[in-house]
Formats: sequence, structure tokens, C-alpha cells
Amino acid sequence: MPRGYGLWARDLFAGVPRWLKWVVILAWLLTIVLGIAVVLPMLATVNPQRGKPTCSSNLKQLGVIFKMYANENENYFAPMDPEHGCLLFDRAVVYPDYLTDSSILLCPQDEQSSKAIGRGPVPLDDHSYIYLGYMLTSEQDGLAFLEAYRKRAEAGLSFDGDLEAPPGSAPFRRLRENVPNDLPDHGADASPQTYYHSLSTVPVMFDRLGHHHAKRTKGANVLYMDGHVEFVRMNQKFPITQKFLDAIEELEKEFQ
Repeated sequence: MPRGYGLWARDLFAGVPRWLKWVVILAWLLTIVLGIAVVLPMLATVNPQRGKPTCSSNLKQLGVIFKMYANENENYFAPMDPEHGCLLFDRAVVYPDYLTDSSILLCPQDEQSSKAIGRGPVPLDDHSYIYLGYMLTSEQDGLAFLEAYRKRAEAGLSFDGDLEAPPGSAPFRRLRENVPNDLPDHGADASPQTYYHSLSTVPVMFDRLGHHHAKRTKGANVLYMDGHVEFVRMNQKFPITQKFLDAIEELEKEFQ
């Protein structure tokens, strides 16, 4: 105890009745207890969110990988995997030349997948993430794409090129950079600012719903063509809409 502490305390309570001293001490203790009671629930609320930046960083790393692939493949992003029903990029052309650490394909907030890290080779599958691979910007596009995907898969064809769309519609184009006319609502005379804005609206990949357990954060992280990752709440915008996700689930059941 610092020298002079007793004198300071004695001067502070000089002339104060003993019962009043105890009232002051109890008031201090009550203030401390109330402060702890307020802070602890706040910490409990913040902790579940700490996994989000890690999940987002995985998608950002995948975005860099896709751009590296595009730089060496005529601006095209990786094609979809030839295994029908596997909504992932073509693993054979991405791993291990571009994707060297397969654990990036595991969403850290997916408890089942995260247990596999450090326990041998991590499987290259679409358990945690869904890759779209084509220029899709709306729920209508997404549903039509899934139908076109189904028909092409049933015919035993690959996904190396553009995908035939329903009659009267333009084909679904594979994702590729530096081709403004491929982007929705973007003409050849549009400004570079418009081009880069368009890139920010085209989803590339997103984590499966259910990895975020908090009820108030029902949604998924989405990687866009410009490289940014955004947490999208359910039905806030495409591709995180209930109708589109249900259609994906139905498609996957058909090819199991």
C-alpha cells in the first residue's frame, strides 16, 4: 500500500459517522457489480461475430485466386466443375496451381468443416461455398441458370463455355474480366466508373446458409467480381434469396 494512503483515507472520512462510511463503500461495490452486469452481455453478443472477418477473408483470398487464373486464361474466371451437381469451380484447373491451401474452402464458422483442419488433407468440395461461374445478377437469372445447368448436366456436357439460356434470352456468359459488354446494363460507350460499379453487383461465390448461428444474422457472405465481400441478409438481394437457395438444394438432391 502506498505511503500516506491511510492518512488520505482518514482525512476523506474525517468527521463522517461510521454507518455513512459503510454506505459509501457499499455504493462503490454496487456500482462495480452493475458495471460488470452491463458489460458481460455485450461481450457475449460480440464474440459470435468474431468469425465473420475470417470467413470473409477466405472469400477474398478466393477472389484473388480467380483473378490470377483470369490473368493467365484470356480473362476468364475458372469454369464450373465437370462433376454434375458440384457447384464449385473446376478443381483440376485451380488446385494446386492457383489454390495451394485447400483449407480456404472451409468456412471457419461451419463447425463440422472446421474440425477437419489439421486432421489430414482437406477435401475439395462445395460443402462450405457455392460458386456461380456465370454472369448472374437477379433471382430470375439465377433460377433460369439452374434450369440450364440441369439440362446441360443431364446431357453429359461440360461447362467450359457460355451456357444456353431459355428461348428468347441471351446465353449465360462465363465470368470474365475486362469485357464491359458482358456486364448487365453496360454499353460499349459507358464510363470506366460504370464498368467498375457493374463489377460490384455480380456475385461470384458465397458461403452456404446456416454457418451463421445468430438468429439476427441469418444470411451469407458474398464475393463479387470487383473483389469485395459483403454480408447479405436473407432476401435482402440476390443471390441470398430463399427461392434461389431452395432451387439450389433441389438441384443438388437430383445429382446425389
